[in-house]
Amino acid sequence: MSLVKSLSTLLFLSSLLFAQNSFLSKEQLKELKEYKALKSDTLTLLEGIDEGDTYFLKIQYQKLTKKKILYAFVNKKSQRVSVGTRYEKDGSESLFPKSPEAIKKIKEGVFFSFGTGKKEIYMVTDPDCPYCKRFEKATRGKLGKKYRVHVIYQVFSFHKKSPAMVSWIMDGKDEKERQERMEAIMVEGSKDYLPFLKKDTSPKMQEQIAKGLKASQALEAMGAPMFYDTDFKLIDTGELVRSVN
Repeated sequence: MSLVKSLSTLLFLSSLLFAQNSFLSKEQLKELKEYKALKSDTLTLLEGIDEGDTYFLKIQYQKLTKKKILYAFVNKKSQRVSVGTRYEKDGSESLFPKSPEAIKKIKEGVFFSFGTGKKEIYMVTDPDCPYCKRFEKATRGKLGKKYRVHVIYQVFSFHKKSPAMVSWIMDGKDEKERQERMEAIMVEGSKDYLPFLKKDTSPKMQEQIAKGLKASQALEAMGAPMFYDTDFKLIDTGELVRSVN
């Protein structure tokens, strides 16, 4: 057994459909963790897929306080473990598919949806985020014409105003009013959410905020704004802005 320690790109031409692959159980991941190359305490096997002759693994590597996601490929016959990036025939990066559990978390994390476009996208955002506000200003009135947008709020504890902002937005009676309230805060600088700062966030909203964080984690969103298609593939923000302008 050997581990390719270099993180240089490994080229695999794959035509496998992820829908045909089966996710490994916790017991199977535990068995793989006994492999000498994977036994390190710095490695956590998060998920795995049985692809026939190969296991495709999603691994968390931790060094001191820093965490990094790695992808590994285990040859069943030789038990050789390789770490790197795999590519599909069209040259695109072969992404680790979302498990049914992850997809469920993502969909449960949607606060509301808006737009009449045929294409669906997921938007991870925060009403108190300056970069998110910049995006809203650049696409106001346009994004919903091309896309059906599913909004996931990524609210961290250090965003002190965000819970109140989100509570006021979600207090809108329907998706149209919620979208208008979102734009009022992020584009127009509305302060109508201020009364919500003076009271505790409702248990129901706390629960939804927690679901939003779980959804952003399932999407592996490292910040905001971030956008994903229906296959949960990351969409370049700049290209998205250009597509609607």
